[in-house]
Amino acid sequence: GKVFTYVAAGVGAAAMATGIILGVAAKSQATTVTSGKATSHADADGYIRRAHGLALGANVAYGVGAAAFVGAGALFFVEGGF
Repeated sequence: GKVFTYVAAGVGAAAMATGIILGVAAKSQATTVTSGKATSHADADGYIRRAHGLALGANVAYGVGAAAFVGAGALFFVEGGF
């Protein structure tokens, strides 16, 4: 069957979902700063640092997801049967 194809597609889907979740969390941290809810410069700096870290994690997850989907596409044609 196409076990490895389905595994790669599942990894791709999970990585993309992780990227979305991290991206939403990063946006939430950034919005806290831009909405004026940060109580000090140090507080705002903390939110910005967390937002950057979360955004980096989201970008890495998107890259992993894309690579897994490309791999799944290649495996679809290489693996035999359904």
